Amino acid sequence: MEDAAPHVLLYFDVNKTLIMHDPVQGKALPHILNDLLTERAYGRVIQAEDGVTQWLWDGQEALKEHHLQEREVKFNLIFRTFGNDLHRVAQEFNCFCEGRHPCFPLATAMDGSGGGIDRRIHLHTMNEGESPRFGTFMRTEGTTALIMGTFEQPKAADDADPLAFYASSRRWRELQATLALRDFYPYWFQNSEIATAGKLLTLDPADEGEHVHAMFFDDNILPHDAHIVDARFVDSDTAVPFEDTQELHLLRVEPLDVIQSEAYLVSRFEASLELWREKKDSNCAK
Repeated sequence: MEDAAPHVLLYFDVNKTLIMHDPVQGKALPHILNDLLTERAYGRVIQAEDGVTQWLWDGQEALKEHHLQEREVKFNLIFRTFGNDLHRVAQEFNCFCEGRHPCFPLATAMDGSGGGIDRRIHLHTMNEGESPRFGTFMRTEGTTALIMGTFEQPKAADDADPLAFYASSRRWRELQATLALRDFYPYWFQNSEIATAGKLLTLDPADEGEHVHAMFFDDNILPHDAHIVDARFVDSDTAVPFEDTQELHLLRVEPLDVIQSEAYLVSRFEASLELWREKKDSNCAK
């Protein structure tokens, strides 16, 4: 990665992209393991010495070699899901940040100790003056709201500027905070699962000048359609054509390639970054 890497906003779908669980479809691990879609996980099943079945992610060493934290790249992680499993995601991720995860030991913790950046997702306690790092979207035909501090989704929302919440999101960016956000499945379902009703990805034309680049990884992004991600300009609330976001901002996670290559996510990240640089250079040349 080059020294001129931008501040990266990394959005990751959770179910069938990062973990073997799908609460929206009512599928727990036993069901998933008997489904061909099990291949969508980052890893393989092994039998531990005590007889307990465990998951291993074969890309662990590749991840260590390209660790953004160690390479001092500014970034935010944002976990996104329609499901209700973000409590468990936060628990596992916080163990990792604190250096307590048995599979992913850290040389330097990412819990704010020693003056470093605190990348944990605080669900129960926060430092004084801090805003919650978790929340839920609420989407209707009239508005989009982001309610922080809860995963419980309201049944109605007051009409407001559809992207009014965006201005406040910058404070999380500056802190390099990790967020856990629940997306609003009913709106996507009611609109026949079209992209413009899916998981919202706000793109700001000013980001290029501020050296910021957003990537959204999701196994439900289709080769020909965004399908599950609603990429939208924040200044005009207009949808961004898929041909303008594909591989640059929206990255389809291909399960078979994940299984075959330990460096799959790293290579997709680097390819997106290269497209960002090419676009930036092209705009500067105009």
